[in-house]
Amino acid sequence: MRFAFEVVNPMPLAMIPIFVMMLFALPGARADAASWSSPTTITTNGGVQLDLAMGADGTAAVAYSDTRGVQVAVRRAGHGWSSPRLVSGGRFTTTRPSVSVTGSGEVVVAWAQSGSTITHPSPTVGPLTVRAAIRSSRGSWGSPRQLGTSAHFIEAGIDSAANAHGDAIVVWRGVQVLSSGRRADAVQSSYRAAGAGFGGAQTIREGSTPTTVTGQVVALDDRGTAYAAWSRGSAPVVRLAARSRGGRGSWGAARTMGATPSSEPVIAVTSDRTAIVAWHAAGLDSEGEGLQAGTLDTASRLPNGALSATQKISDVPTRTYHLVTGPNGSALLTWVPQAEGSELRSTPRSTATGRFAPSVIAPGVRPGSFAGGPALLGDGSALLTWGESDHVQVVGGPITGPLAGTPELDRPGIYPRIAAAGTRAVLVWNVATGDKVSILASGRHP
Repeated sequence: MRFAFEVVNPMPLAMIPIFVMMLFALPGARADAASWSSPTTITTNGGVQLDLAMGADGTAAVAYSDTRGVQVAVRRAGHGWSSPRLVSGGRFTTTRPSVSVTGSGEVVVAWAQSGSTITHPSPTVGPLTVRAAIRSSRGSWGSPRQLGTSAHFIEAGIDSAANAHGDAIVVWRGVQVLSSGRRADAVQSSYRAAGAGFGGAQTIREGSTPTTVTGQVVALDDRGTAYAAWSRGSAPVVRLAARSRGGRGSWGAARTMGATPSSEPVIAVTSDRTAIVAWHAAGLDSEGEGLQAGTLDTASRLPNGALSATQKISDVPTRTYHLVTGPNGSALLTWVPQAEGSELRSTPRSTATGRFAPSVIAPGVRPGSFAGGPALLGDGSALLTWGESDHVQVVGGPITGPLAGTPELDRPGIYPRIAAAGTRAVLVWNVATGDKVSILASGRHP
């Protein structure tokens, strides 16, 4: 399962504090952290822009882009991490991969690729393409396939999702040709039905007037119906569309979720096929990366297709928030008020009413501008990871919280990500040593 998240772009490597540490110098886990494995170094030549996913069978995958291209490491349940595999071909520059894992352990990774070569990376030139590769459940990688094109490289904003049945979908910030012949931003997608390859690019059309599209995210339910959310316009509003299931499915008309301004949506779908979208009531900065802050709102597309009323989660501004869903219709929002030194809030969703309960403060958890994120386990409990004072930590507890107390895991590092499926969980994070960035991982056993 992948969690949906919004986060400010990590700081440039030159600005990351230097942690001079070797793996043998890492402190031992605390006494109550026996269920977490000792750290495994996936790579010593990674990056801070990585993605993590976990499938229902316990297969986990981490994808990142380094100086050679897109690399993916895989860990099957009960096994160790594989060596990173270069999946992008190794000739052209790549950025910001997105990874998903199906229920049978297939790994799907998508990325943006420029026409600039690795040996001559600057300036970035076209064609700017979106590509994907699939690793079968038997462990063999297929050849990369071009899914579509974009007018953007770093800001192509690729997101992906997969379900237990084996369906997968990729969305990105693409280009549509209007009736006037002009070209404009559009949310585009490519769908892969279980056991098949990716189909052609499909466009979610937003009329004949040029507009700006940013922050596209996607979720996929157990039947293969996809739900995409994004921000539209320079005075942005959050929009939502659903795609009918199957390889021959198509996108329905987009509908407005938030009032102006609303931006940087996150999306996740529950086991009862309710698609939940959360966003903050804020405009966009000049680069369209959502660095402004606003109050946190949420609304849902119900299984019958109707939209719920908007629910206000916070009365104070935020720009760091995460949404994750779990079994039996459960869902959890975590968020951090914009004010410096604020403690993290967790907000569970009531499965009886479909609305989010009042937020609960996690005492002592002050994660700053990068909170890491939550994960939900099969027993209904929650895990939460965050970075604070150059350490990554994990706490656990009931979904109704508060999620705080003695950490299950406490390690030197930055920028943690967490994913869970059933009773298993995996955590990955970065450690910077000089100008090198390592990626470490630890697994939580049942």
